[in-house]
Amino acid sequence: MDPLSGEDKKKKRGRPKANVEDLGTRLTKTNAGEDYEEVCIRNVFDRITFQSTGGIKPRIPDADIYLSLPSKLASNLASRDITQLLPTQRYTLTLLVEHDMDVFVGAATGHGKTLAFLIPIAVGLLRSLPRDISSCRRPLALIIANTQVLQVQTYRVCQDLVAGTGLRVVLVCGQTDMMDQKKDIEKGCDIVIATTGRLKQFLKEKQLSLEDLQYYVYDEADKMTQGGAFREDVTEIDTYIPPETKAKLRSCFFTATLDAMGGFEKMYREGKFCLVRVPGNPSITHKIIPIDMENDCDDKKSLILMQLLRRDLIIQGRDTYDTSKETYKHKTVIFVGLKLRCNWLGAYLRMYGFSVGVANGDHSLQMRNTIIKKFCDGEIQALIATDSMARGHDIPDVTHVINYDMADNALDTFKHRAGRTARIGHKGTCTTLLSRSDFLLFDDNPHISINELDPRRKRAKELAHYLVIECGQKIPKCLQKPALNAVKDELSLWGNNVDDPYNWMINEMGLEAHDIVKQEEMEKEKEKRKEMKKEKEENYSLSRPIPPSQQVEENEEKEDVEKKEEEEM
Repeated sequence: MDPLSGEDKKKKRGRPKANVEDLGTRLTKTNAGEDYEEVCIRNVFDRITFQSTGGIKPRIPDADIYLSLPSKLASNLASRDITQLLPTQRYTLTLLVEHDMDVFVGAATGHGKTLAFLIPIAVGLLRSLPRDISSCRRPLALIIANTQVLQVQTYRVCQDLVAGTGLRVVLVCGQTDMMDQKKDIEKGCDIVIATTGRLKQFLKEKQLSLEDLQYYVYDEADKMTQGGAFREDVTEIDTYIPPETKAKLRSCFFTATLDAMGGFEKMYREGKFCLVRVPGNPSITHKIIPIDMENDCDDKKSLILMQLLRRDLIIQGRDTYDTSKETYKHKTVIFVGLKLRCNWLGAYLRMYGFSVGVANGDHSLQMRNTIIKKFCDGEIQALIATDSMARGHDIPDVTHVINYDMADNALDTFKHRAGRTARIGHKGTCTTLLSRSDFLLFDDNPHISINELDPRRKRAKELAHYLVIECGQKIPKCLQKPALNAVKDELSLWGNNVDDPYNWMINEMGLEAHDIVKQEEMEKEKEKRKEMKKEKEENYSLSRPIPPSQQVEENEEKEDVEKKEEEEM
């Protein structure tokens, strides 16, 4: 047999190119939940932080989609049970369309971030003068991100939003047929949704021109601050935008985790910058399970995990080894840190009768899509995944996220993982198995001699701060002392002799930090009452015998007092 030529080898080894329609699952079909209006609109709006360089005071449009949007866009949203704009979407709509501003949006996952840039783009383009787009290669809006899965989702959401408006949307990404994409561009491309690699190729080949660009969106912008290929690609793409186009270009950066600007301010037009910060999702109930060092191993943690999964099954009226064809109404995503552990945990849970699937980078795109589709359709109860699933995936009916492992960049990853549940008005729970050694849980030694901040205490403080300030929840008991001791460490390093570190804790954590003070006072009072109770019991035993009838009355009175004391505590 003749050896294959170099050209044939490439064809042989190359991945099969998928059709765009084959890439998507039901990832974009999450409809608004029952708490959509109350939680996502009323509770969040007043907590938004807004800043601008131009000193503008934007007029925030009405939340009712029929009052704020063109009728066709409104009806398309209503078909997904969305009748009210989220606070993020109301801000971006007025800032991008009415005020011609560049926008940096820091919004926790689950706040409608994708529609927050698609809606103003669609409204702005529909207001533009009509033009012939039958053979146009010059998009008016460009949306870039670093992953194909995220862009496929964005593409489908955009298609649903602009259906019937005449606006054309084109997806430009790798692992899909290039000729099909070129044909789509030839038909017209008002909005291009792209990954950077394929976009660079099309720009070099002059299949696309950015001369007419009006909107430029960087989704998951925090990835740019991490350097690497994505940042280099973005820098190269920027060279294809003419200076005269940049002068009028509205740049939009969207991220769920970036607290600082990360150098993005250099990319904004002078006097045209504004910042919108949206707090964490109040619909997520966070639960922390502290794991002692002796239990910090897969054997013990997997038992805890199975207990959590069994409880989720009981809520649905089911159990393990259930052979019924009924779909799972409540789904669970389990995040682990390593691909090897991901595969092991999947096999382990299946051995005990749990219906689970595994998705990680070792699997082909087709395999991942097959598993995710089964999960979306309710054929399996739980999906075990690495952090490749933590960003961008909008999977319907995920009611529980379990962090089996915490990642190295704990807080950023924690936010993305938790965002897979409680989306657009639905409720959800995020349970985290937290290692005592990694976060100094309960931290009973406040006098550790250090020359710099203990990173474990710092992580505990950051997590506690997020739960209180962003999510409006109380600090879990296991995080209270390490968070407080982290503040004390900072004070000692700064040379500040503060008699009452609790005031600093209150400034750092908000009013909920009073819980720490209150908790310690209650514990002291509880110990005091225990001693008093013990002393009373000793006195009772030494006293003379009491008639049975009187003894019963005194016991009842004693029980009433103890009950009242417990209620007061």
